Amino acid sequence: MENIRGLELQHGERYVVMVRATNGVGLQKIGSSGPIMIDTTAPEKAEIESFEQQSIDAHPNSFHFSFTSPEDPESGIAVTSFALGTSGGESDLWEWTDIGDEGGAGSQAGTRSLKIVQLPVQEGQEVYLTVRGTNRAYNASEAVASATVSFSDSSPPEGLRSKHPA
Repeated sequence: MENIRGLELQHGERYVVMVRATNGVGLQKIGSSGPIMIDTTAPEKAEIESFEQQSIDAHPNSFHFSFTSPEDPESGIAVTSFALGTSGGESDLWEWTDIGDEGGAGSQAGTRSLKIVQLPVQEGQEVYLTVRGTNRAYNASEAVASATVSFSDSSPPEGLRSKHPA
């Protein structure tokens, strides 16, 4: 397999790849691809509509969030994913999780609503939600929101209590 380098392909243009093969006796066959659109831009960012700590199933260390899906008019969204971390773009509290294929070019954005129950967080900790949209050309955009953890009774949630008294 050979790589073709040094081409100056233009964003938004469609190209066709043609290949000619010649065998040992000189017979030739020409094959071509379907049109390939060049997409050099990131998708439009998801819009985070809400991100808040909630008590879910009696677990106050839980979060609810909703966002509109990212869009990409050229190549479409391949996957939308999210993570929770101690800073934007990090996944140290909740690993990157794919939430599906959004469809082809020009697909309509939808609103997603998700809940995370029993996140390992402490009082006063800042938690960041990052939503990433990746298009079919592997370009990505990210939207980030944050929330500060606050427990109304100030005792840690059940899953975070120490097994050894101080």
